[in-house]
Amino acid sequence: MFEFIILPSEEQAQYVWEKGTFLMSRQLGRYNISLYHVDGFYAEIWYNKLDNTIYAITPFKDTSRLEPYLAEIELC
Repeated sequence: MFEFIILPSEEQAQYVWEKGTFLMSRQLGRYNISLYHVDGFYAEIWYNKLDNTIYAITPFKDTSRLEPYLAEIELC
């Protein structure tokens, strides 16, 4: 994950889109947050809908950070 963190943000986004597996997205205010699994870690891409830009890319391994997504999962 360290190699990912030191990449410029444009390269981080490209890496996630090319090598990651999209899991789901959620809305938080003006942000659309997309969750990906990439090479043994997770990455969130925070997209600002108002100005059509990527606000942040946050990689993490701690599964407690997946909590906001649990409400979106429907179990049958």
